[in-house]
Amino acid sequence: MRQHQLEATKIIAADTNVDAFMSSIGAAGPSATLNQGRMFMRLKDRSERNLDANGVIQELRRKLAGLPGLNVFMQNPPLIRVGGRPTKSLYQYSLQDTDVNELFQWAPMLMNKMAADRTMFQDVTSDLQIANPQVNVDIDRDKAAALGVTPEQIENALYDAFGEKQSSTIYTEVAEYWVVFELEPQFQLDPTALARLYITSSSTGTNGAAKLVPLSAVAKLTRDLGPSTIAHVGQLPAVTISFNLPPGVSLSTAVGQLEKIEADLTDETGQHLPATITGSFQGTAAVFQSSQRGFVALLIMAVLLIYIIIGILYESFIHPVTILSG
Repeated sequence: MRQHQLEATKIIAADTNVDAFMSSIGAAGPSATLNQGRMFMRLKDRSERNLDANGVIQELRRKLAGLPGLNVFMQNPPLIRVGGRPTKSLYQYSLQDTDVNELFQWAPMLMNKMAADRTMFQDVTSDLQIANPQVNVDIDRDKAAALGVTPEQIENALYDAFGEKQSSTIYTEVAEYWVVFELEPQFQLDPTALARLYITSSSTGTNGAAKLVPLSAVAKLTRDLGPSTIAHVGQLPAVTISFNLPPGVSLSTAVGQLEKIEADLTDETGQHLPATITGSFQGTAAVFQSSQRGFVALLIMAVLLIYIIIGILYESFIHPVTILSG
């Protein structure tokens, strides 16, 4: 990630519209995982460049699109962020479901449909990363019980090996240091080392000492792919799809198109989006949608109020209609 982002910084540094920038990688700020980075740019004064901020974004997007192994998403953030989550693009749409497997199946399908409509959406991405390698430890409870091993002992052994269990503290004149047990780095990075991890059994051997049982004897270890993180909105698992708008496209048009895409979304078997999955806009898009819902009632009340005021001024029921018609 560091090497890829350094290539991106070379392009940013060479752009004549950019006055200064900062770059960082790792899990911090809006990035929840280590394979993400952030770049903040300050543009030169408007009198020193021909393009506005959105024009600079369009120009840099073409330059950064050719970087191998790196996806770059750019946005011109609003002066005041109204709710929502920190995302790679400006506008956000969240899908929620109690069943994460169902959610992880349908969210990429909706995102791909949006990304295919390049006339309405740009920089379509999501916070779902489900290609993260993982090792599943499936405990055989009957076998573990026969060998005197409990699930809690297995959990403690895994935490001792890969966590940060403090055993003691070393005190010096100017500082103090934690003593932490852990596996050596070469074993932490090797998934096969899990099978050689030993659990202290509650039963004793013939010599009266506690038995050491290998983890592979009481659990099945399988490799799989899973999410790097599971985000939540309103205490439910959620996947947030973020997008930008191409030049000349209004937010109201994009919102209507997204709702149409969601209503027509089907899988390869022809099944529509399950009713258990609910979608909602977040941040700026949510504020825009809520304002649109009350716009008609607000307009009617405004016209009625103007009619009453003009009617009082002219002491007539007809003249206000004539004036408002004009």
